Amino acid sequence: MCFSASASFTASAALGIIGTGTIIKAKRSRELALALVPIFFAIQQFVEGALWLSFASSGPWALIFTYIFLFFALFWWPAYVPWACYNLETVKSRKRIIGYLVWLGLTVGLVQYGFFLAKPTVASIVNQSIFYKVFFQGLTWYNLLVIIAYGLSTVGAALLSSKRFINIFGVLTAVAALIAWRIYTINFASVWCFFAAVLSLIIYFYFVFQNKN
Repeated sequence: MCFSASASFTASAALGIIGTGTIIKAKRSRELALALVPIFFAIQQFVEGALWLSFASSGPWALIFTYIFLFFALFWWPAYVPWACYNLETVKSRKRIIGYLVWLGLTVGLVQYGFFLAKPTVASIVNQSIFYKVFFQGLTWYNLLVIIAYGLSTVGAALLSSKRFINIFGVLTAVAALIAWRIYTINFASVWCFFAAVLSLIIYFYFVFQNKN
């Protein structure tokens, strides 16, 4: 599979359209955070499309777009996904545990992005996909802890939800992560975010079926 600027822009446009429909279908304020997930993925994919185009120039844009993309990948998603699940949750015991995952995600996000900010490196094209140099690449014990914490805060929060469609999103995102890690190890950050962005369309169907109840 080959990724490109056109693939990112196409995904961004599709997510933007579906995301707008998702927001319209959200009927309660506590549903808004979840409804915005496809929109944030649309922004992230647009940024990566712009990053592809910036490689043709010698200006500062490649580094700027790298900063923005990794803000989402390293900080935003591990904090935002459990928070969206927390707002939606109605079962008190599940809500309490997901609340802990919000703090875990915020912590791991700050650590990851903080390390990148301390030593920022512009992205590059490797194996026909974008490579982001981040500190947790490689399986040291410390990096493994970060990966586990990231997985618990994102996939774990979705799996703990009492909402079936959110569980499906969590399972498929976990499977996508394993595939991305196995096949596109060096490009994992880019590929998994692309897969997760596409899978976020499941959220639209959550609101479609939820509003029928």
